Order: sequence, then C-alpha cells, then structure tokens
Amino acid sequence: MTLTARLTFLYTLVSAAVLLGLGVLVAWSTHMHFIDLDRDYLLDKVQLIQKIVDETPDSTELSAKLEELLDSHQGLFISLTRGEELVFGTGNVTFPAKLAAQSASDQPIDWTDGERQLRGMSTELLTAQMPGGLTRAC
Repeated sequence: MTLTARLTFLYTLVSAAVLLGLGVLVAWSTHMHFIDLDRDYLLDKVQLIQKIVDETPDSTELSAKLEELLDSHQGLFISLTRGEELVFGTGNVTFPAKLAAQSASDQPIDWTDGERQLRGMSTELLTAQMPGGLTRAC
C-alpha cells in the first residue's frame, strides 16, 4: 500500500471517529436538555398546584379546579394523596411507587405505563387548608 493510500485511510478513520464522537456528544446534550426542560415544566406545575391547593379549602372545589387545570394542560397527570388517602387523581395513568419515594429530589423519573413513556416527579405540598398537613403531588 502506498504512502498516499495509507495517509488517506488514516485521515478517513480519524475523521469518522471525530464525527461519531461529536454525534454522540450532541445526542447526549440534547437528551439532557429535554430532561431539564421537563423538570422546569413540572416544577412550574407543582407551584401552580400548590397555589390552587392553598387557595381552595373545599375538596369539591379543589377537584373542579384541578380538573380545569388538567383540561388546559394536555399530557399532565396529577395524583394528590394525604397519607394513603387519595385526595385527587387521574385514573388513566399508574404512578410507580419509586416516584412517591423520591419526593425529596427535584429530578424527574422516567417510567412506562402501557405503551406510553412518562416522566414525572413527586413533591410534598405544605398546606394549612387541608387537615393532615402534607399532601403529595405526583
């Protein structure tokens, strides 16, 4: 093999490795960016739910406001519990147990519900309006 052919082969090999590395870096960065966007979206919805819970002492009115919230936010699912008691929940999604156990973190968790890929987070809401104090939102 001539020197020109060997140099051309080496250049092609190095170029392919650099392009492959950049492709992996861009894919990973994009994935992490979407996780950050989802986390910010979910934290915003948690604040909105906290505000609704704080302003609504009546459980019937709370359910109506949360239903209105769900109608205006496509793909948002909520489960509010006080201890083991379900205060409000959407019945068409199953929240995993590991989600409720991760309430101290603001990092979203991914799971599969049937054929849907979902990402969610759990937090504890402090509220003076509802007896029992802490309400968990997923």
